[in-house]
Amino acid sequence: MHVQLTRATILDLLPGYLSGDASAETRTLVEAFAHTDPQVAKILAAGQQGLTELSAQPVPLGLEQQALTHARRRIRWQAWQLALAIVLTVAIGMLGWLGTFLAALFWVIYYRSRERLHELLFGQR
Repeated sequence: MHVQLTRATILDLLPGYLSGDASAETRTLVEAFAHTDPQVAKILAAGQQGLTELSAQPVPLGLEQQALTHARRRIRWQAWQLALAIVLTVAIGMLGWLGTFLAALFWVIYYRSRERLHELLFGQR
């Protein structure tokens, strides 16, 4: 049984071929098709050249240290933001309780002064 391979099928197999993840059979199929189709051969050559160029780029010295420093700075900043959020939440909560306390104190003072006024006007109860 002979299976007819199309250009689209081979193009679907190219990423696996270029990354080295393709099986030996797939590699053979792609290479055989590239010998018969110049467009696929051109794409295959460009892909291999691109991988060579990507792997040949040197990593700048100190890049890892810069990334680590940046990550630590971000973590420190996030810790400060979290601490500030907690402090503000507690402060707002305390203001809420303070408002409730002041309202209760106002009513206590109001009723006491009302009772005193009543005592002054009408005597003892």
